[in-house]
Amino acid sequence: MASGLVTIIAGLSYYLSPMTRLRLYGVILEQRLASTGPVNFLVGWHAQAKTWTEHDGQLDTPLADEHTDETSTLRVERLPGTPTENVLLVKPVEWIRSLKTSAGFSTQVIALNHPSLAPVTVMMDKQWTVLERREGGAWRIGRALEFLIPKFPKGPVRPGSSWMDHLEWSEVAGDWKFRWLAECQWTVNGYTPCYESNCVQLAYNATLTPVLLQEAYWSKGAGRDIRYSGQAHGEALYRIADQLLIANSLAYSGTVRIHIPHLEDVPEELRVGNLPATSEGEVVLRFDDKIDVRLP
Repeated sequence: MASGLVTIIAGLSYYLSPMTRLRLYGVILEQRLASTGPVNFLVGWHAQAKTWTEHDGQLDTPLADEHTDETSTLRVERLPGTPTENVLLVKPVEWIRSLKTSAGFSTQVIALNHPSLAPVTVMMDKQWTVLERREGGAWRIGRALEFLIPKFPKGPVRPGSSWMDHLEWSEVAGDWKFRWLAECQWTVNGYTPCYESNCVQLAYNATLTPVLLQEAYWSKGAGRDIRYSGQAHGEALYRIADQLLIANSLAYSGTVRIHIPHLEDVPEELRVGNLPATSEGEVVLRFDDKIDVRLP
């Protein structure tokens, strides 16, 4: 009798435990951002970009080796919505950029009225699913926004559940500007205790496609049909009690190759070595970047 009672109690304790119920019934990944007041997030972006030119697969001249770090605080506020939509406003509190090149190291506080830092809005339905992220020309805020508020599926998810999301952001590397298009496959890895609560562990792989928006001033006529090879992997943490994504990071690295018709157009002040004969070639950019968004 006593042993049977112990077994029943143990079985109920297991069944009623938060972790067991999560595994059985899953969780809905709503993002109730700023539902009870404004909330701040920390954003970090680290980028290393090496650039050189090649002729027939051989080095022509090295061009640049830049390390960029940007750190910022973003505030998310809830605006008056509609009967069918929630509206969020995302704006910067501060933005600091550090740059290390062969010429030295510099730090810059970017003015909050800079066009790349203009406030942006996010439209969500009443179940807190993303409908639209309105970046406009604010490419710095827009880059952070993609990772601050990703689009999650409706309905409960369990370990092993997966879905796709499309992200886009812009990046400047020296004199070059790209638009990254990312197809992300998300997966629920499981659940873990965190911050006196329980969290959903998420991971995703991203297939990236770069689009050239702006070429270097000296490379007019650079080909828009560029080639890219690389890899990208992200991890995120969703806190169930607050219905909030509390951390998200993506690391991506790879090589972009851009055809240019005239290697001799590389300015003399940038060139190392002898000036080549008139020839076509490639500009090669090697990226090694990481984006990180989290609660303080």
